[in-house]
Amino acid sequence: MRRHGAGLVVRFNGGAQAGHNVITDDGPHHTFSQFGAGTFVPGVRTHLARTTLLHSLAMRVEASSPLCLGSCRLG
Repeated sequence: MRRHGAGLVVRFNGGAQAGHNVITDDGPHHTFSQFGAGTFVPGVRTHLARTTLLHSLAMRVEASSPLCLGSCRLG
């Protein structure tokens, strides 16, 4: 994201089991499953395509994670 200046991560398939790990520069670790891995980069949003299987409870839990607060927005 940062290298290419991308402002959008598109998830086009999969579901909550498709985890991807991010370790921030200051050390915290987060496993994304519903939101795109670029969520920690300011200005980067996630688009979930209609072919992505959503797990609404898992998404809400992930959005409320301390590392995700302020970065993961629903809506």
